[in-house]
Amino acid sequence: VYVASNIDFNTYLAYILAERITRK
Repeated sequence: VYVASNIDFNTYLAYILAERITRK
C-alpha cells in the first residue's frame, strides 16, 4: 500500500481526474 501525504494524495487525485477528462 502506498502511503502519501495529503498534498501528494491530492496531486494524485487531480492527475487521475485530468486523465479521465482528457480521455473521454
